[in-house]
Amino acid sequence: MIRSAQMSDSREAAQLLAVIVRDMGLPFVEKLTEEELLALIEEAYLAEDNRFSLANVRLLELDGRVAGIALVYPGSEAARLDRHLSELIAARYPGEEVVFDREAEEDELYIDSLCVFPQFRGQGVGTRLLEAVIAEAGAAGWSKLSLNVEQFNVNARRLYERMGFSVTGQFVIANHDYFHMTLSSS
Repeated sequence: MIRSAQMSDSREAAQLLAVIVRDMGLPFVEKLTEEELLALIEEAYLAEDNRFSLANVRLLELDGRVAGIALVYPGSEAARLDRHLSELIAARYPGEEVVFDREAEEDELYIDSLCVFPQFRGQGVGTRLLEAVIAEAGAAGWSKLSLNVEQFNVNARRLYERMGFSVTGQFVIANHDYFHMTLSSS
């Protein structure tokens, strides 16, 4: 079942988002223990108006357990959401400044993250989450949906291409090269 996230999903969402955040290799994140990172992401998830806020999370549940999540928000809101996340980080860790790179265009609904727990991989969870986000975007009147995929991640890129996304540009995010992929309804 695909549903909107709830406050009670904070630990599972944080665990999935932590995988992505760790993989980015941000110097600030490298200083944190796993529990500190999870606590920070949970705090952001439960706070309003930042990229990790529960309002931006869609999740798929299998057998009563969170199997995977999609983190989605308008590209036009990214800078504001990231500013609020930076403020949250600075309040928790004085002296730490985190700068977020641009990841989406203003006219796009942006899929920031798509992550599936290892025990649920290969069961179509990512595909079902993408299908749900695509349907939601269409119903809300979005003409363009986007995501980024690391250039070496061929399997993920193939999945996105099967879903109708195509490479339309490139971004460097946290010193990693990404293909920017979009799905347009026009």
